[in-house]
This record gives sequence, structure tokens and C-alpha cells, in this order.
Amino acid sequence: MKHAEQLLEKFSEMKSNIGSTLKKFPAGVSLREVDGLTQKKSIFGNKILISVHFDGQPVSAVPVALIPSLVVGGQYESAKLIPPRHSCERTVVISTPPTFYQDQQSGAHWICLQGEDGTLVKVRHLELARVLFLRDSHITRTAFRPDGLAGLATVTKENGLSQIRFHLLADYPPSNLRTRSSRAHIAWLLLDDDARKSFSSIYSLWQESREDYWLFNFIPPNLIGWKVSGAGQLKDEHGRNVLYADEITSIHNPRFVPPEQVMIFHPRYSIRKPVGSGNGKSAVIPPSDPDPELNLHGVPKLGKRLNRIENEGGTFTFGRVVNTELVDGKSVPQTSARVDHDQPVKKEETSVGHAQQDGMGLELDLGVRVDDGEDEVPTELREVAPTDKFNTFKRVVERLGQESNFQCEHTHCYELPSPRSGSQAAYRTTTSHRVLCFVAIVYYKELPFIFIEIDTERMEKPKALSTLMVGFEEDSKLGVRRILQSCSDHGVRWSREEIKGLSSFAIYCKHPTRTKKRGLGNVVREEDEYLGAWYQALKKQIQTNYLRLNRKP
Repeated sequence: MKHAEQLLEKFSEMKSNIGSTLKKFPAGVSLREVDGLTQKKSIFGNKILISVHFDGQPVSAVPVALIPSLVVGGQYESAKLIPPRHSCERTVVISTPPTFYQDQQSGAHWICLQGEDGTLVKVRHLELARVLFLRDSHITRTAFRPDGLAGLATVTKENGLSQIRFHLLADYPPSNLRTRSSRAHIAWLLLDDDARKSFSSIYSLWQESREDYWLFNFIPPNLIGWKVSGAGQLKDEHGRNVLYADEITSIHNPRFVPPEQVMIFHPRYSIRKPVGSGNGKSAVIPPSDPDPELNLHGVPKLGKRLNRIENEGGTFTFGRVVNTELVDGKSVPQTSARVDHDQPVKKEETSVGHAQQDGMGLELDLGVRVDDGEDEVPTELREVAPTDKFNTFKRVVERLGQESNFQCEHTHCYELPSPRSGSQAAYRTTTSHRVLCFVAIVYYKELPFIFIEIDTERMEKPKALSTLMVGFEEDSKLGVRRILQSCSDHGVRWSREEIKGLSSFAIYCKHPTRTKKRGLGNVVREEDEYLGAWYQALKKQIQTNYLRLNRKP
């Protein structure tokens, strides 16, 4: 009883010393402690704050939505986390149910993770929850709402197919679902009953607390069999080395059994189709501020762009592949614009919280990059109806297949994948499709050459792009998807450096010219003559490079 009274007195002292809300992070100063939630009334409603203590600074508070970047030992440049340098790292494969305790000095809740080999790692509840769940500002705010995940999205499961549908009013941006690893993480959180129950315990325990100043606590999911790596300080306890982890650096969850396919629908996910301005000229806009100033006292303005800051995070992997697909949204026309870099950059502010009509500045979209330890795999290619250009390409390839030692098969017409960069070139076509591409496999003396031809003629501004012939040592289907994704990301251009890393060999064959010299001028080639020149160029490249590829060292 005396110990409990001492803790209560200690926590009351913390509450009285929580200090004022920071306007920005102190530069070049390490975060010493983070824990303790309280609410503060404002004209925009109650703000949930968390206590922070930086070296040499008084105890203060910041909005709870910043938890994704709050790592003990970390420093900050604006809202960007500079990861701490740790003296030691340990990995534990959890073999027994974790134990829990509350630190007598700080009051922080800790969890003890023990492996079969005797490795013992201790980590704060807040840090474990940060890496498990609170990986972006939007999910963090969701954790402290009464409706929790139910207010974010609905889930249906049937015959191995699961569908996740985000609500129209949910403040979760579709841009946070753009990578395979981020979709896998949200799928686990929404589809796994143990994960949902653990996530919900954050709000439940907060509400059950009788104290206005609540030290973070939650009920973790079943962690037996999980592999967790942490970094921090090694301490001797009764002749045993124990790692006190300030940061979780990687997590492997072998327990999640995903459905065969997860379809994710978001009402605000759309494909932006660039269109002209109507007068043949692009709109001119000033450059945006690349580094808005952090103002934690401010409120973002409704309708302004999100200021996305993605801090480096540890890997988060699963024992099985989580097959997810973000279903294509409707195409939204977007007038093309040109940035005038001669204009001065107008400085802007960025703030945390819900955007308001009478707010100012940009909404800070803070997150931790969810890395699954593997290369990002592009989505499946969408096959479309053949075009005239495709039929021309097919005729050339089939003619090659009729030659001695040649064989042709698998000719397809696809739409380029949606670009994952800021490039909009793949959408700038004279049709309703993204730029099209043609893929065929041609064997020469049993060596496969995969042909990739990009239909640049249907682009608003046609460009020259060589026919690409590549080979792969392993999964050729995956290799082709990655190369086409790279082409889309780079503005419908070949990135030779990336292609070199994705293939075992790459050959670029220029197209023959559409005209030829005759007398003192040029005349347009007949179609058959042009096809013959293209066929001869491809044949020569294959035969020449076959000798090079099969030359003995």
C-alpha cells in the first residue's frame, strides 16, 4: 500500500510539472523521456498531449499524434527524426509469455521479452506499441477515439477474399496505402482479431484510468514465436546481461495467417489524368516550400496539401506473403501545371491535427516507413485490347519466329503500371488508357530474349524510346513488372541503371527511321519496307549479342 501511495504521489508531481506545449522541437537535443498523456481544452476541442523531456530542457508536452517519431535518444530537425546511435543491439525469438512491470522511478510500464537462449530484452510499452501500431499520425489519433478501428474502415471476409473499405469520413489518406508493405501492415491490423483486440486495449485502459495524467499501457498481442530486435543499453542484472531497448529496430510476426487476397477500397483514392488547360498553355504556379516550419501551436487549414514526413523505421515482416491490392479509383482530370522556379518560394508552416476552415498552414502527415525487408513488388499488369501499333510489333516478332534458330511466343499488350513517383507522363496520352506496352518472348538457340516495346506514339508529346530486350536469371514475370514500373516512375523512360540491376542482360535497339533519302530529299518508307528494316535491326542485335553472352570467359 505504501508503494502504491508513493507511485501515486510521484505521478501527481509529474502531472503538475508537465509544462507548456512545445511550439517546435529543440534542435540538436536528445529526447530523454517520453510518456504520460493528458488532455488540454482548446477552442478546437480537447487536445491529447504526451509529456516529453529533452536533455537540458524543462518537461513539456507535444500532441499525441507525434508518437510515431518519438524515440528515446532521438534528435529532430523540424519534425524529421534523427535516429539515435545505440551502443548495443539484441535479437530475441520470444519463447515464453512476456512479463510486465512498472518502473518505480518514472512510473513507465515495461515488458520483458525472453528467448529460448536466455536472451532478455526489456522495452517500454509505448515503444512497443509505436512500432506495432502507432506508425502514422492518423492511426495514432484513431487509437484514442471511442470507435477506434471501427470508425476507420469496415471488413468483410468470404471464401478466402477479404475486403477493407475505408469510410468516406475517415481521415486516413489513401497516400498511406501506396506501398505493398504499408498495405500488408494495415491488413494485419484490421483483419487479425488478436491485433484488433490489442489495439483497442489502448483506449480501454486509458478510459479505465482514474488519473488525468495517464502513463501509457496496453495489452500486447500474443508474441510467442515472434522475432524482435531492439537497440539500447546493456545492463548487468545479477550476473546476466539485459538489454534495455530504447528503440525496436525490427519485428517478424510468423503468426498472422492472411487470406488469399485482400482488396482495399478507399473513397478518396483516384487516378489523376492530366488534361490540357484548354488554351494550349499550361498553368504557371510558384514553387512549394520544401521544408515548412513546424508549428505545434498551429492548426492546419482545410484544403491545403499534406506535408508528408516519413521517418526511417525498422523492418516489419510476416511469415507469409500478404497479397493486397489497392483497387483503382476513378480517373480525375487534373489540369497540367508548370512550376516557375524563378518565382520566390513562399514560406509555409506545418501543424499537427485536423485541418480546419479557419486554420493556417499545412497538415503534417507524419509516419514511419513500413519496410518489409524486400523490394517493393509492382501490382499485376493489366492486359488491354491490341492496338494498331501492337499489331505492327507482333508482325515483326512473328517474322523473327519464322527464321531458323528463332522461336516466338507469348505476345501481350499491357497498360503501364500507375507511377509511384510524382511523374504524370504515363497518363498523358490521347486515349483513356495509360501508356501501353507490348511484351513478347523470342528464343534464339534456346536463349530467351524478352522484348519490351513502349507505345509512345499515343502520348500527347510522342518521344523516341528504343525497343528493350532483356533476360533474367530467375522470375521473368516479376522482372518485367519491375522494369515497367521503373519506366512509369521515370516518366516513360528507360532507367538504364535500374534495368542493369534488375536483369541479367539488357539490349537497346533503336527504331529505324520512318523516312529515307531519295535524291536531294527524304521520302516516307512504305510500311513493308519499314517493318523489314525493324526486323533486320532486331535480328542483328540478337545474333550479335548471343555471341557475346555465350562467349566463354
